[in-house]
Amino acid sequence: MPELLTELDVAEAFRVVDLAGVLCNGMIGALIARQRRFDLVGLMVLGILSGLAGGVLRDVLINIGQPVAITDPSYLVTAIVGVLIAVVFRIEGRRWRWPLTVIDALAVGCWAATGTIKAQAAGLDWLPSLLLGVLTAVGGGMLRDIAIGQVPSVLGGNTLYATAAAAASATILIIPAAARDTWGMAAGIAIGGGLTLLARRLGWSLPITDPETGVTLSRRQLRVLIRRSERAGARKAGFTVLRGPDQPDRDDD
Repeated sequence: MPELLTELDVAEAFRVVDLAGVLCNGMIGALIARQRRFDLVGLMVLGILSGLAGGVLRDVLINIGQPVAITDPSYLVTAIVGVLIAVVFRIEGRRWRWPLTVIDALAVGCWAATGTIKAQAAGLDWLPSLLLGVLTAVGGGMLRDIAIGQVPSVLGGNTLYATAAAAASATILIIPAAARDTWGMAAGIAIGGGLTLLARRLGWSLPITDPETGVTLSRRQLRVLIRRSERAGARKAGFTVLRGPDQPDRDDD
C-alpha cells in the first residue's frame, strides 16, 4: 500500500507540472494574440493551440485513440483559464516573465518525456520515440507561430528549446523501462527544464550560417545584423529607428 501511494503521489506531481505547462502556454499564446490585436476568439484559438496542440499531434500520430486533451476536460479547461488570466491581468515585467519562463522550461522536459514514454509504449523504435517527444514539447509553439504567419521560433535564432526537449527524450530512452514513469520522468523534467533555463540565462543557441557569406554566426551577431538591416531599410524609407533603454540586447522570447 505505501508503494502504491508513493506511485500515485509521483503521478500527481507530474500531472501538476503538465497542467502548469498548459496554463503557462495558454497565457503565452493569448499574450501574443493580444499584441497582434486579435479579438477574444483569436486569443482563445492561439492560447489553446499553444497549450495543447503538441500533445494532440502526438496522440494522433501514435494512433492510440482520442487525444488526451479532448478526453480529459482538465486540459482544455486549464488552457482556457490561462487565456482568461492573460485577458484580465496585465502580464509584463520581471515578476511575470521569470515564473512563466521557469514553468515553460519544466513543461518542455515533462512533455518531451511524456511523448517519448507514450511512443515507446506504442511499440515505436527509439528514433521515432525521440522525435515524438520533441514534437510533443515544441508542436504547440510551432503551430501557434504558423497561425500568426510567422516562421516558428524553434527553427532557429533563439535559445535552445528543441535541443533541450531532445535531451529530455534521450534521457527517457536511456533509463530502464520499469523506471521511466517515475525516475525517468523526474530526470527528463530536470534535464529538459534545466537545459532550457541555462540556455535562456546564458544565451546558448545553435550556430547559424549566413547564406550570403557562408560564415557561421553567433546568436548575438545575428541580432546585430538584423538590427543593422532594419535601420538601413528605415533610413532608406526616410525614418529613424530609435532603441531606448527598455529594449535590451537580449531575446526574452
